[in-house]
Amino acid sequence: MKVDKFGRPYAKLDELKAGDVIETDDGFDCMAKGHHKVEHFPDRGLYVRCLDDHHFLDGQDDGDGHLMGMYKVT
Repeated sequence: MKVDKFGRPYAKLDELKAGDVIETDDGFDCMAKGHHKVEHFPDRGLYVRCLDDHHFLDGQDDGDGHLMGMYKVT
């Protein structure tokens, strides 16, 4: 399990599904820090809404399945 500098575990891509809620930190230019509902786009995967329309979660994968700057809420 990977954690941030405060010891909070990052969300894991394979543990998320549409309808879950994640919290993002303040490291994103395209969305505000806070809670975001995970949605599913056919043939593209999981995403959250952002200023650019879709922020696909696989883009945050550190190569080990952890989503940097994202934390599972529900």
